[in-house]
Amino acid sequence: MLTLVLAEAELELVPENVVMHPQVQRAARSRDRRPSRSLLDSSLHHEALRQVPEGERRGRPDLVHFSLLLALDSALNKADELRVVVHTRNDERLAIHPDTRLMRNYPRFVGLMEKLFQEGASPRENPLLVLEPGWPLTRILEHHKAGPVVTFSEKGRAVEPGAYLAEKRAASPDLTVVLGAFPHGDFHAEPSTWSDEVVGLGGDALSVWTVEMEVLAHWERACGVFPRRPGQSAQTTPDAQA
Repeated sequence: MLTLVLAEAELELVPENVVMHPQVQRAARSRDRRPSRSLLDSSLHHEALRQVPEGERRGRPDLVHFSLLLALDSALNKADELRVVVHTRNDERLAIHPDTRLMRNYPRFVGLMEKLFQEGASPRENPLLVLEPGWPLTRILEHHKAGPVVTFSEKGRAVEPGAYLAEKRAASPDLTVVLGAFPHGDFHAEPSTWSDEVVGLGGDALSVWTVEMEVLAHWERACGVFPRRPGQSAQTTPDAQA
């Protein structure tokens, strides 16, 4: 089983100190949303982000959207060999049921996340997605980790992902991988404080979904997901709804 933790994700509502910013007000009005209940998005709120700490890396729900689509649609997830959890910059935990079929449409995803921030779960009965406050990364790892914890960071020891993950799979059937779900920079805390190993892919910095793709593909091969067996087809659970 691979447990994938998307850490310090830039997923949050518009901060209180910029709710009245004209750009935030205009964007919310165009969507018939309250500004305080709108998801912070750098493509819409770039001027307002100049007034918040670390504004250059905040407001990137698209990173979470793309990363979740990649994970949930993977052969590894369809083989029931993957668990995904998101940790946000404000220490919320987004728990995702592996049967979730996330909408491809980004505006609908934004609407779903805004609903989760208000209601905490979707759907309300038998929820597939649950968003809860009070979950720092260390607590998430204590609760969800299985096997060794490996964090991928551009400052980590350079490894070749195929050989490295094959070695990890040979040593243990379980592995927990932490990826930073932010556009640039590094983790706020030192990864070695929660990791058994801190590694990277060397060279220039890579996007979170590029590293995630390498991890998923090589772990799939290491644990023999291919060729797929009967029953490892697309899930029939309804899409999470906005």
